[in-house]
Amino acid sequence: MKKLPTIAKLKQEIETPDVSRSIGFLKSKSVELAMFEDVEDLVFQVDLDHPPPHLRGVDFNFRVVRAALAKAL
Repeated sequence: MKKLPTIAKLKQEIETPDVSRSIGFLKSKSVELAMFEDVEDLVFQVDLDHPPPHLRGVDFNFRVVRAALAKAL
């Protein structure tokens, strides 16, 4: 089994400028996102192809962060 890199190495690999922007965007939506139990709840309750104005961009930015995590791990 392959050992994971150190936390510092993972942080450096994951936190690209694009990911940092996406994290900042998602943090700015924390009040709106707090209405949902988790990401799965959000997906089931919101049509992400046609989200309400206050949730536009959430899906895209979650995907940016998820892709970086998947690539690093």
